[in-house]
Amino acid sequence: MNVSKTYTFENFNVDRRNSFAHFAAVEASNSEKPLYNPIFIYGPRYEGKTHLLMAIENRIKTEHPEKSVLYADAEDFYNEMISAIKESASDYERLKVIRKIYRDVDVLIVDNIEFFMDKERTITEFFFTFEDLYLKGKQIVLSADRKPTELGDLDDCFGKRLEMGLVVSMGH
Repeated sequence: MNVSKTYTFENFNVDRRNSFAHFAAVEASNSEKPLYNPIFIYGPRYEGKTHLLMAIENRIKTEHPEKSVLYADAEDFYNEMISAIKESASDYERLKVIRKIYRDVDVLIVDNIEFFMDKERTITEFFFTFEDLYLKGKQIVLSADRKPTELGDLDDCFGKRLEMGLVVSMGH
């Protein structure tokens, strides 16, 4: 997905409800190695989570062009994985290509992961992607409209992984 260049830290309206999330996002975009991993930003819709995530991508692409960064909405991840899984019944190559796209990055940013709720196969694929990147020391930044403990029937192991870094509230 191409991220609009209008989403930057410079034009993000920082206030008391989002200042810590803003700080965490700036740190994620400037750090050589992840200080917190993952960074999980949650809060109600229209509070600026997507703006911050896109600003991370824009800053990294501008100031650290040697790094590979991928921003995706959870629905995009879901659609790509489901399509690959369906096609992969006879041909495993498409699924391998999709996995490589998401796992061969320095920074993975996934917005709206509440979309994964009740999508067991997608959660499994994302968990393995998450684990692969985490073990390689790659930065993972996620957002949702609720905190990890409220994301429903996530696998306990995955739910704990989402909380092991920095969990930041916006708009509360």
